[in-house]
Amino acid sequence: MKKIFFAVSICLLLASLASAELMMSACPLGKGKWGLMPGAMVDFNYAAMGGNSYMMMDSFGYGLNDRVDLYGTLGVGYSARTGVMNPMTMTSYALDLKYSIWSENLTTPYSLAANFGLKSMPMSMTSMNQMQGSLGLVVSKMMGNFNPYAGLTYRSTRQGYGDFSQVDWTIGTGIGPMDKMLTIEYTLQLYSVASGTSLATLVNGNNYSSSQITIGGCLALN
Repeated sequence: MKKIFFAVSICLLLASLASAELMMSACPLGKGKWGLMPGAMVDFNYAAMGGNSYMMMDSFGYGLNDRVDLYGTLGVGYSARTGVMNPMTMTSYALDLKYSIWSENLTTPYSLAANFGLKSMPMSMTSMNQMQGSLGLVVSKMMGNFNPYAGLTYRSTRQGYGDFSQVDWTIGTGIGPMDKMLTIEYTLQLYSVASGTSLATLVNGNNYSSSQITIGGCLALN
């Protein structure tokens, strides 16, 4: 059962760019288990500037014990030119801890976990460099070769143009066998920008929204 939980979790793990990807089942990996997941995402209306950003990512997950998992992610990407912003390259370094509150079994119909994350996002336009912290909940359900999940995440980001926070509503699913699975996810991001900052002026207000689609593959390593 731990191997199944591990495979589902790592197949649904992805954490990278300046925004919202969750890609994480609520199931624990299991103590001493490793996994790898490459993926890609597109963020529409990046920073409320009307353009898109793209990123390729690689994630590793490791089960510290039967409840706590550690994830590390490296990402590289770019944002397209818009009317107010030149093209920009970016990298992402992320660490996440997931704590499994309870796991799906014969008496519990679904899994629930809390996720805590830190992310650094250097960019070619250095004033856009970001540091982000996040806290969220994710719930998932095994259904044969499908593993649908949903998450709610709060993120707080520090940036040269102005600090902002966001609330992410995410739905997604894993598709395929447990040890090698395709995942697809959609997230609605609701941003709140600090008043009086350059970012608030740039986006013509204090609130805006953006959508993100992420797709990934997975491989159980042990």
